[in-house]
Amino acid sequence: MEKDVTFISQLTKAQFELKVYIAALACDLQDVDDILQETNVYIWRKADTYDSARPFLPWAKALAKYQVLRWRKDLERDKLVLDEAAIELLADEALSEVDHDVQ
Repeated sequence: MEKDVTFISQLTKAQFELKVYIAALACDLQDVDDILQETNVYIWRKADTYDSARPFLPWAKALAKYQVLRWRKDLERDKLVLDEAAIELLADEALSEVDHDVQ
């Protein structure tokens, strides 16, 4: 129990530094809070791997870096990218719908 209290205290104290670190890596400030939240959950899940003889913040930042990398990979995977032919086809369809509605 004491270990959990100490760990939570260190995690709480690290929030500002983690947020600044994530913001520097993420490039999209709108997602920083979400990444920080995911990082906190990840850090909590990894708590048993933390060596209390070592500084907490560098360890937490290393885990934050992995969360930012995962976030970037998810962002790339979620992108809907259309080639020019698909865009032309969609544009033609949209115009024909508009023309059909007008007539």
